Amino acid sequence: MNAFYNRDCYNFYIKDYQAAVNDFSSAIQLNSQYIQAYSARRNSYIALGEITKAEFDFQKFKELGS
Repeated sequence: MNAFYNRDCYNFYIKDYQAAVNDFSSAIQLNSQYIQAYSARRNSYIALGEITKAEFDFQKFKELGS
């Protein structure tokens, strides 16, 4: 799971946002409680202009954080 997250962060850094979304999604599939992955995927969705998906991840992030 951390391998996906680390690769995701790299993909985000090099602005390969779709690859980052794919890897963050894989990390979430492995652990649906992985709060950092929701937050980071949200940022990737924002960079891609996919605001509705970003809002969903933000709500999930808030839900898991409370």
